[in-house]
Amino acid sequence: MAVTTDTDVLIHFNSDADFRTWGLECAALFVAAGLIKTTDTGQIDWVTVLRPAGSAYAGYEIYRLNDAAQATSPFFMKVEYGCGSTNVRPAWRIQCSTATNGAGVLTGVTTTQTAVASTDATTVVGQTRPGYAVSGSGYAVVWIGYQSGTGVGVTGVVVERFRDSAGASTTEGVMITYTASAATLLYVEHMIHYPTGTSRASRSQISALATPSTTGVEGADVGVYPQTPIIGKVKYPNIAVLTYIWVDIPIGSTFPVTRYGVSRTYRAMQSGSGGGTVAYGATGSGLALIWD
Repeated sequence: MAVTTDTDVLIHFNSDADFRTWGLECAALFVAAGLIKTTDTGQIDWVTVLRPAGSAYAGYEIYRLNDAAQATSPFFMKVEYGCGSTNVRPAWRIQCSTATNGAGVLTGVTTTQTAVASTDATTVVGQTRPGYAVSGSGYAVVWIGYQSGTGVGVTGVVVERFRDSAGASTTEGVMITYTASAATLLYVEHMIHYPTGTSRASRSQISALATPSTTGVEGADVGVYPQTPIIGKVKYPNIAVLTYIWVDIPIGSTFPVTRYGVSRTYRAMQSGSGGGTVAYGATGSGLALIWD
């Protein structure tokens, strides 16, 4: 596994050159997360592309998972690069599938096309935020920025295959988690389920059963709550995403959690700061991502 933590990603466009710089930085993060860019034709040319207008997209890249399960349970992710509500703000739009036609069109089982939350609404020329990429067995994480409170944007996507009772990735399904709104700390979860040949949309919070209390602390223990796919029945918990009660863990800090018998490091990336609901039904909950 590897973590990229030293990449500053531009989050304010003042020119076509800025847009290209940002796109190349994002593309590098997807590769660092262990994803493979496909050979589909028509993908964005970072030498010639022009910055689009606000709420528009200039082009796309398509990535796939790079694991043994790709042969029998293929997964593809189309990332469109564009601008948010104004053409100074970056934006992604993402859709996933089980196949492509080789020319940029997703085929097979497809998820709903989703606009990923833009970064901060108010930025200045040259402003950057830290970019993170984490690769591991059955998961890929790309995240730009971290957040405390509402209105400070983050952009991120997590892709993870379903797990078995030992924590190994399986061919049953894939869960995709996106940042959906900086203003309200909402998320979108999509799933592709291979046995039934269907895609599913989930709630606008992380699918984690968290305490309804204002703290998860009990004695010397601090509660954290794993993201868990649900397709008819509850599946085994994911590894890449945890939730927690925001007052319990400082934003930006790292901490160990034993998952499936292995001690893993996580980082507190986003908190509700008294109002956000990251975990389903848990006001004031936060998001933590795998960090090793």
